[in-house]
Amino acid sequence: MNKNSTIKDYDLHVYWDGRAGYFVAEIPEIPTCAADGATQAEALANLEETFAVLKEAYIEENRSFPYPRLDLSVSARQLAEASEVIKMSKLAELAGIPVQTLASKVNRGTELNVGESRKIARVLKSHGLTISPTKGS
Repeated sequence: MNKNSTIKDYDLHVYWDGRAGYFVAEIPEIPTCAADGATQAEALANLEETFAVLKEAYIEENRSFPYPRLDLSVSARQLAEASEVIKMSKLAELAGIPVQTLASKVNRGTELNVGESRKIARVLKSHGLTISPTKGS
């Protein structure tokens, strides 16, 4: 059972539903894990509640909670090796990660959390870039 996962470990999608007139937030990896709200922040807050309720229901029913997709991940070591060609401050900005946090983790070799890793991988992918696994990764 995946009891330790948090909402930050998953790919979150937030979009405006023009027909319904509200924002929708969802986690595609977890069936029925979606919520809505008048603002993006409200939709995300409601999604956090939905996530918690669904997780508890899975635990109560002794069912395995869906794991986050790990195919969208990047390590601090991979970023350090790519730092000569990728501007880390711009990458952090696009990924919504504090610049100091990313710089510190890359410089120290501290592993990124799943959410950070996935945000960075999505930004790179959206710009047509991928970072191949390094030897020993």
